[in-house]
Amino acid sequence: MLARLRRAPARRPLVVVATPTEVLADSDAGLLGAAERRRSASLRDPADRAAYVAAHLLVRRCAAALSGCLLYTSD
Repeated sequence: MLARLRRAPARRPLVVVATPTEVLADSDAGLLGAAERRRSASLRDPADRAAYVAAHLLVRRCAAALSGCLLYTSD
């Protein structure tokens, strides 16, 4: 497995700054895994739920951009 992993080529830093509303408007929450969906559903405050989902979607977007891979569902 480790033999197949390669270090990504050097690129300029990736920075994403957006509100949860902006991220959610431009992303598919279906990219979250089952555990992430359960966790977000357990959050009572809608703002907390939105921030949690947005943060997890941004991690996926950044990882995809840095690795050159496409976004995919984790299930």
